[in-house]
Amino acid sequence: MTGTWAPVLDRVRRRLAPMVPPDHAFEGDDMPCLIWHGCTIGGHGRIKHNGRSVIVHRIVWAEHHGIDLADDSMPENLHHRCERRACAQLAHLEPVAHADHSSEHHAPGGRCRRGHDLTVAENVYPRPKGGRECFVCRRLRRAIAREAKLSARAA
Repeated sequence: MTGTWAPVLDRVRRRLAPMVPPDHAFEGDDMPCLIWHGCTIGGHGRIKHNGRSVIVHRIVWAEHHGIDLADDSMPENLHHRCERRACAQLAHLEPVAHADHSSEHHAPGGRCRRGHDLTVAENVYPRPKGGRECFVCRRLRRAIAREAKLSARAA
């Protein structure tokens, strides 16, 4: 990952910042998330290189392992163990098969990603356009956003 990628890697490094939100914890973790502060699409950090949009955490993974993004040894899917799509911390990324990755993120059942019980009606928020969401996680996410907005106004 040298040569034409060097300028992109410099831009990537400048836009990553550590973040440890209140609910940040998963088994075996002792490193803060490295959150991408730039363009995101679907929550994943993106950067333009030679006219195409490239996912930031894949650039970081490829650079660390010394492989090219188009190389066959590049994992098909990288799972964010921290569940933050904008995170590019190597310790939080693990390669997974497509079927495993899809089943993990779209698994039906009784618990959300953070383990809240979705079989209890009070914990389920029905989305207006269809689907459902964990009400506990939604409330937490909205409180964090509200607090950030208030602190930004105060500054």
